[in-house]
Amino acid sequence: MGTYQLSTLRSDVRSNLGNRTDITDTEIDRAINLAQMRVARRWLWEELERSYDATLPDTGDAEADKKISFDNNFREVYSFRLIIGEGQSRKLTQLPPRQFDASIPEPEYYARRKPLYYTVWNNVAEVWPVQDDTYKAIVRASVWPNELVNDSDLSELDRKDDILIAFATSWLFEQKGFSEESTKWFRIGRSMLENALSEEETLPDRELKAPVNYPRRQPGEYWRDPFFKGK
Repeated sequence: MGTYQLSTLRSDVRSNLGNRTDITDTEIDRAINLAQMRVARRWLWEELERSYDATLPDTGDAEADKKISFDNNFREVYSFRLIIGEGQSRKLTQLPPRQFDASIPEPEYYARRKPLYYTVWNNVAEVWPVQDDTYKAIVRASVWPNELVNDSDLSELDRKDDILIAFATSWLFEQKGFSEESTKWFRIGRSMLENALSEEETLPDRELKAPVNYPRRQPGEYWRDPFFKGK
């Protein structure tokens, strides 16, 4: 989360503008929200990652059961896991909408089984095969930040208040015809943003595969180990 409330962001932007009285609070708030969207578009920030616990129901209506709806600020899916239990859980494979539609134009026509594929269109995921029972799904996704409306609202962007202030200031100077000042504040904001990107790309403990020397023999319930390849 941000550390400055909307009222403080607005006050700082107005101060950068020389406390002009011809710019309304509404104009400043709009510029701050536009700045927030600009920063969000630049990168899939960690603080905008979400994990959704969803349910794939079996109500008997396959046409309705095949769909999961997401929030309006939903952006992109990172992974979609079907939780079956007893070691049968799986990650579903995402297909582009055109490929999904061409291959499976009527998912509800086929026999109901455990889903393997999904596609996403307009914040709605559609799975195939349509589930043959009620299952839990865990969806990792990114979202767009919520609009700042109330004076006490905090940005969902983590510690990027200074970037929002700089870009909002730049936008408003441009709106009022002060291109030189606008360019100055845009450069300040861009520099802050690049620093934030450098920090975001540092992942000190992330590994892309299991350790090379992972033991080949596993005691106990070795069949529960996804990395175990045989005794």
